[in-house]
Amino acid sequence: MHEAPLPLAAGETLRLRVLLDRSSVEVFAQDGRAVLTDRICPDAASVGVAFEARGGGAGLVGLRS
Repeated sequence: MHEAPLPLAAGETLRLRVLLDRSSVEVFAQDGRAVLTDRICPDAASVGVAFEARGGGAGLVGLRS
């Protein structure tokens, strides 16, 4: 697990851009104010992605593949 502290102004919406392929994941928050990159080695049977919100609610506004 990785963390990248990113304080948001009151009422500011968190914007994430997540790029995912077979061996890596990159997350860009607030147009690059915080960035995480990692290599991944998923099991061959893995076919899904999950997101979770802690300490508040979250909603998906858009998704492209």
